[in-house]
Amino acid sequence: MLPSMEGIGKTHATSVKQVPSPSCGTRNLYSDVMSASIEKRYKLMVKSRTNQSLETIKNVLKTKINPTAMKVGIKTLKSLKDRWVLIEVGSIDETNLLSTNISDKCGEVLENYVNQG
Repeated sequence: MLPSMEGIGKTHATSVKQVPSPSCGTRNLYSDVMSASIEKRYKLMVKSRTNQSLETIKNVLKTKINPTAMKVGIKTLKSLKDRWVLIEVGSIDETNLLSTNISDKCGEVLENYVNQG
């Protein structure tokens, strides 16, 4: 006797899993999605000229510099180990504006360095 061939070639409705397609009809590549979410941050380093503590440097910046009035969005304000304070902003123009403002208002106490990389 030959085996029955009647079940070959048929698919069962319970074994097929339908995956809904994306609503726009196209799929996004992982690399495209990830590259769009990464934003460039521009760095400005600030250090005390007179060996003040990191908290003192931050207090001087907070009292004399008003980023809201300059329309500068500060992303981060970090204390680094070597007595530098790192300020990250969203554009090179904001970095230059903030650097100029720190030099003008706090130049006798603080020095700043714009990281070009």
